[in-house]
Amino acid sequence: MIRLFFFAALLACSFSVFAGQASCSSISERALQIIELSKGGLKQETGEVGGYQLISVERHKNHWNRITKNNPDGDYSRRLRGVLKDKCYWFALYMPQESQLGGDFGFFIDDKDGKILFVYRGK
Repeated sequence: MIRLFFFAALLACSFSVFAGQASCSSISERALQIIELSKGGLKQETGEVGGYQLISVERHKNHWNRITKNNPDGDYSRRLRGVLKDKCYWFALYMPQESQLGGDFGFFIDDKDGKILFVYRGK
């Protein structure tokens, strides 16, 4: 029980790295809101949430992220960078619980209004 509490506190405070001036608690609260918004997107895309596991939730202040870095000159990355330009956003990544090649989903969510800006579908 103590380990679980320590892990939860550590996880909550890890979001403060992206916060700039924001407090640890406000970032972790926003991260929880983003997780709920991304679950709604996952349900809309797949019809379910139960078959997927949340891998990470990250806050970004520029258009470079784990997706655009992989193939910076590709059409997909250019289009994604265009959508994310000048935005502060969150990226929530889900993977299928069953081991398979592809099938992951990533949701780019606007930090200001909570709208899904872009959906990444792994192949």
